[in-house]
Amino acid sequence: MGDAAIHTLPYFHGLLPREDLIQLLKVSGDFLIRSTEPRPGQQRQYVLSVMVDEKLGGDGIKHLIFNSTEPGKYLLGTMNDTVTNIIEHYSRSGTAVVHLNDLPVIIKTPIGRQKWELLHDNIQVEKKLGAGAFGEVCMGKLKLSNGTQTNVAIKVAKLESLTKAQIKEIMAEARIMRTFDHPHVVKFYGAPWMII
Repeated sequence: MGDAAIHTLPYFHGLLPREDLIQLLKVSGDFLIRSTEPRPGQQRQYVLSVMVDEKLGGDGIKHLIFNSTEPGKYLLGTMNDTVTNIIEHYSRSGTAVVHLNDLPVIIKTPIGRQKWELLHDNIQVEKKLGAGAFGEVCMGKLKLSNGTQTNVAIKVAKLESLTKAQIKEIMAEARIMRTFDHPHVVKFYGAPWMII
């Protein structure tokens, strides 16, 4: 994955699993970019996830992988130097990226990161507190959207050694934790996927 600019896009969601997409992609044409590891040990790839038919719910979401056919080139219907340029082309033109089962896959509305999808730049890891099977727990600071900082405990996953199933398990925990808002439950701020 060599398109560094994609990580700055507001609709790039990192390693967001498919299970979270139904909450985000609701109307035909809603889309986002995420990354995936197709098979264990393979290089991560960028994926365009698009709601093609909202009447089908989660089954209406289609996932198109950006192929890197040669160094520095990406292919998804059209070839370009960056994923960003491909998205801009289809957004401006309104043409279908592809047709799947006679349904045109048209991107209309980019869906931005959610409040719980944190940026690495807003997290400062300070001190290791402990370690477990999936990674480490560290003390640190989180810069909130209002500019203030708060002390946090940070789970730092060793993503390069995790399987797809383990990543899904971690994200399932995050999905449950973000529903809690109680003074006697640990506050969950988000999932940035810090890679060590």
